[in-house]
Amino acid sequence: MQIAESVGPLVSCMVNDTDRLLFKSNKHWTEGIRYFVWLIHDMVSNSMEDKELLNALLQHDGLLGSIIQWSFWTDYRPDIVEGVGDAACEFVVKFGKSITRLLVNNMYQGRNGKESLKNWLEKVGSTPVVSKAYDPNARPPNHLSRAILLGTSLVSRLSRVSHLSQRQFTRKLARLSFSLSIITDK
Repeated sequence: MQIAESVGPLVSCMVNDTDRLLFKSNKHWTEGIRYFVWLIHDMVSNSMEDKELLNALLQHDGLLGSIIQWSFWTDYRPDIVEGVGDAACEFVVKFGKSITRLLVNNMYQGRNGKESLKNWLEKVGSTPVVSKAYDPNARPPNHLSRAILLGTSLVSRLSRVSHLSQRQFTRKLARLSFSLSIITDK
């Protein structure tokens, strides 16, 4: 828990993908981004059962948005691809998608309740694929927005049906999780 709470200054530097400075050095940021993404992946993976720890980690300003945006670097951020290189960028994209899937699956499995799932899907669906600092007019991609709107609508409908058990609710959402994994692979 102490690490998740104290990693804030590092998160602030690493999620700033326009200045890209770590210890006032672009070189350090460029060399460190893979390790940072790996660290976040490891922390998320190891905190899936600990809601308090996961929430402490995701409370850092800009982290959740960055995790989602990492998945789109090769498609929308040629400046980063050029700066960090193809191999490092592919690593970040791969782990960004993996972290997003872990978080969605955690929410989908109902560990945090139906309302949390709905809120999570709305956050994911409304996150632009690039940072506002890079493109002030950035918006979520249309295919992702549509899928998230459909998912939140489904969650709203399912949460109104009181006779569904947690297990039935989880089964009903399996299709949604599968759809999201297909979309994030685009």
